[in-house]
Amino acid sequence: MKTLASFAAGRASLRSLGVSPGQYQVLVDLFGALGERREVANQLGSNAGAMRLTSAALLIPGAFIALTAFGPASLASYNLTTTVLTSFVLFLLLVMEATESFFNPAEAIVLAHRPIGGATYFAAKFTYLVVVVWRAELALNGPAAVAGLMKPGARWFYPLTHMAAAWTAGLFVALVSCALLGGLFRLLPSSRVRNAALWMQLVAITIPLAFGPAARPLQRVAVRMLPHSIGAGWSLLPFAWFNALAVVGQTRPVTPLGWPALVGAAASAIFIAFGIRSLSVGYMTRIASVMRAGRRSRRRARRSVGGRVVRLLSGSPSGRAAFGFLTRMMASDWQFRRAALQFTLVAVIGAPAIVLSGRTASPFEPDRLSLIGLLPEFLPFFTMMVCSLLAYSDHYRGAWIFATATDAGRRGYVRGIYWSICLLFLAVPLAAATIFYAPYWGPRDALLFGA
Repeated sequence: MKTLASFAAGRASLRSLGVSPGQYQVLVDLFGALGERREVANQLGSNAGAMRLTSAALLIPGAFIALTAFGPASLASYNLTTTVLTSFVLFLLLVMEATESFFNPAEAIVLAHRPIGGATYFAAKFTYLVVVVWRAELALNGPAAVAGLMKPGARWFYPLTHMAAAWTAGLFVALVSCALLGGLFRLLPSSRVRNAALWMQLVAITIPLAFGPAARPLQRVAVRMLPHSIGAGWSLLPFAWFNALAVVGQTRPVTPLGWPALVGAAASAIFIAFGIRSLSVGYMTRIASVMRAGRRSRRRARRSVGGRVVRLLSGSPSGRAAFGFLTRMMASDWQFRRAALQFTLVAVIGAPAIVLSGRTASPFEPDRLSLIGLLPEFLPFFTMMVCSLLAYSDHYRGAWIFATATDAGRRGYVRGIYWSICLLFLAVPLAAATIFYAPYWGPRDALLFGA
């Protein structure tokens, strides 16, 4: 009877928030099935296998963060450091996860004509974000929670309070990430929301580059600005609240939170409420217009050298059509750009170091090591990542076209896709490298490298 009573209370709580319990359960099951069948690109919460791999990868930064327990800082300062670092890593993950969850055309457009409330859809999506928070925080803060027992003043139950504070901070970060997307909905026109979300992801990806050697002066300034202890003024920031929760009941007293904590909590609550309401109210109607907005009108087809080369290599006119589709998809398809630009951005940032290293030494010199020797390994790896993204497109509804084509036409199309990928991501970069390095290495080494 107690179980039935709690179940009824839960359904009543959902209804009070504008969430339909029946539709909520159906949507949760639907998103879980889509994730397990890999019909969506990168939604970790609904894909158990991808989430396990991500959790295992997050154990690495979690272990490095736990090493700060060997420093001279107090228990409160140690927990503040771990909270800031792990929340930062989680924010980068959740920005990309929330964008993928709420801007997925395969779900939004299909369900737009259904009588589904925006609050119900948001609640179902947010459920999987909570799963990501639970698993990611366990990997990031688990080692730090155990290592904190070595700090003076830590009692036996510190790992429990540490993890409780970490999960609370993770939930707060998830709400802030959704509120940021809601702000895009409210402040920008429909034609610009998708590109703004894309650039928000790219900014999140580039933030870790601030920890590189070029940003050491900024790092030193940031370290000086960090507080060595939590005072009443610093309680305005959310990290002070979670820090107070983590060290509650420990041996050493902690500075109590003052009135700035109430001001910070009120400001955070207003921002989150505004952002989530902007995202959830009328979501199913507005997301369809967002997905269809900003598409350019048809342009006159232009003859390209690449298209003619692929036509000859594939031996079929449909091969040339494959080249045209692939190039247009990379230029205009949001799903492809969202995922591919993440790898492209990293490649562009790392390319100057690789290119400049090749001017001083040939990769065939036995006594010298050059980064340019990694290019033949890096390009196929990058190409493989691009190939894994080709299945996800805004134009999934056009798959019926292939049912009308002949077997020979489909084989030519597949060959065209293959040669287009080889031409764009392998042949052109290696040919450019051969021409560029010929004056430095000599024609023989440059041609051998390109071959």
